[in-house]
Amino acid sequence: MKNNTLVVIFGLAFSFISCKKEVSVEDYFKQKDSLQYFKQAYKAANYFSIEDNENARAMFTDTQVENAMDKVRFDLAQESNKSDGFLKIGRSADERIFINKAAVLNNKWIILDYYVKDETGNPVEVGELLLNYQYHAERPTEFHVLSSNVY
Repeated sequence: MKNNTLVVIFGLAFSFISCKKEVSVEDYFKQKDSLQYFKQAYKAANYFSIEDNENARAMFTDTQVENAMDKVRFDLAQESNKSDGFLKIGRSADERIFINKAAVLNNKWIILDYYVKDETGNPVEVGELLLNYQYHAERPTEFHVLSSNVY
């Protein structure tokens, strides 16, 4: 039993020591540059988002922005399930609308990616919508389609 324990401890110590990699100064700066690049790319990608837009966030003075955005997303999900919602206009009752992704850009606009399936589950439409929304704390959020792109 002691022999087995010593073998396991020796094996783990050897694995730890042999896997330790020396990092050169050159590699360190490459990693640092790479991290800086991804931070800048993230910031650029998030430029049009409510999370980083202080001007848009200031429009929600009466409530926490996160709570308001949760309500907007909830209202959007509810709207997509309504039989008479703006997403259902011109569609048969058998067609189901699914929202892949939605991004709140600022205090007025949402962009979303969606697809529509028929009653058999086959996709019949794929597209994107640019929505205008009006947030209301006490009643459902209002949504209006500004532009659509159907593939």
